[in-house]
Amino acid sequence: MLRERNEELAVLETRNTGKPIQETRAVDVLSGAECLEYYAGLAAGIAGEHLDLGSHAFGYTRREPLGVVAGIGALELPAADRLLEVGSGARMRNAMNLQARRTHPAHGHEASGGVCGGGTA
Repeated sequence: MLRERNEELAVLETRNTGKPIQETRAVDVLSGAECLEYYAGLAAGIAGEHLDLGSHAFGYTRREPLGVVAGIGALELPAADRLLEVGSGARMRNAMNLQARRTHPAHGHEASGGVCGGGTA
């Protein structure tokens, strides 16, 4: 979805960060999509570990989702950085709530639509 809306999101990214449109078109949105794909690929490999604690004992770790994870993101950061925050939380199958500052011009409405498929932040 990010790749399909690359042009629209690149323009928004340029407005938000002041970066050149050439850079946001070629790097920022596409890097964010790659970041999400990377974390999505890691999610399948999350498992517990068996630890040998000597001849009569062992330990086992379980990696489980925490639930809802909140993040306060600065929309001035490049899109890839914001998506890194979302992707790292989602990696452990957590629901990520990334809330933008209310004083930011875009206030996250368009940015959340790019990741979530529509709606508002």
